[in-house]
Amino acid sequence: MRVGVYIDGFNLYYGGRGICGRSIAGWRWLDLRELAENLLRDQSGWVNTAIVRVVYCTARINGGDNPGGQHDQDVYLRALKASRSADELAMGNYVARTATAPLAVADRRVTKTPAGIGLGMPQTMEMALRECGTPRILLAAAASVIGKLFGRRGTFYRVAGPKARGIDGPTTGTIPPYDSSVVLAPDRPKRVARQLGEALGAEVLIVDINDFGGNVLGSTLPRADEKRVERILADNPLGQGTQSTPLGIIRRVA
Repeated sequence: MRVGVYIDGFNLYYGGRGICGRSIAGWRWLDLRELAENLLRDQSGWVNTAIVRVVYCTARINGGDNPGGQHDQDVYLRALKASRSADELAMGNYVARTATAPLAVADRRVTKTPAGIGLGMPQTMEMALRECGTPRILLAAAASVIGKLFGRRGTFYRVAGPKARGIDGPTTGTIPPYDSSVVLAPDRPKRVARQLGEALGAEVLIVDINDFGGNVLGSTLPRADEKRVERILADNPLGQGTQSTPLGIIRRVA
């Protein structure tokens, strides 16, 4: 069995720090490939496995806000590549909550809704304006007003698109740094799903699911099957908040 390993760098770092503490030396230089091999051998129950790729997923630290942190991260990422502990570095995006929101903060009508943060705070709305463009967000807002007159919900996000729908704000129930960061929607999720599917030899879906619902961002499945998976995941089996479950496997049960 060929196995691809994808590691969430933030979860690994803050999880390790929570277990080992700041003062214990050495744990930050954990050999990621050997860790994955040990887990496969001792806990997976799979046989004849071979790790074909280890991908370390993270986001760049802003050197303007934290030059020391950016330098330390650069050293660590170079070490991962040089030691072959990881085959590939996948860079994502996140924005600190303290980032200014000059476009959105002037509009005091940005409010939090009972369904969660979403775009209900100036910083997340700011990122929607940057990611999608102000004209599209204004069009989505206007369409939403018209949709509500006819009792239709969700018009704003249908018009604004998946980039706006996938933006998430900081909450106290998540691990650092996501408790103080704006997380953007995945970049090119359809292409990534296709690449993962080819590497793993299986159908792959990249989803945005929470306790209030969710949707498929990219997949290797036809649209009808995507809707079926959305129904399967409707009760959010991966968990919410501190569970921090990055992936799940859906199997057909006879």
